[in-house]
Amino acid sequence: MVCITQHLLVFFQWYRAKVEKISGADVSVLYVDYGNRASVAKSKCVALPGTFAGMAPFAKEYALAMVQLAPDVSLTYKVNLTLLRILRLSL
Repeated sequence: MVCITQHLLVFFQWYRAKVEKISGADVSVLYVDYGNRASVAKSKCVALPGTFAGMAPFAKEYALAMVQLAPDVSLTYKVNLTLLRILRLSL
C-alpha cells in the first residue's frame, strides 16, 4: 500500500511512502522517492491522493559489485559521505 507520511524532521512536509509493516501505533515505511526507511506514527500516514497514484517511484535501488564496506564504523561513514558527494556531482 502506498500512502503519504508527514516527515517531522523536514519542516512537516508530506512524502510518498510504501507501507512495509504495521506494528501497534507505528508504521514502517519506505520513502519511494528517496529510498530511505523510517518508522512513523499511524496518525502521520494517510491515503495517497489519486493524482499521485500513477506516478512511478523516483528512487532506484542499486548495488556495487565486488565492494564491501569497511568494518570500522567511522570509516564506513566517511565512505558513505564520499559516495553521496560523487553521486550528487554526477547528477
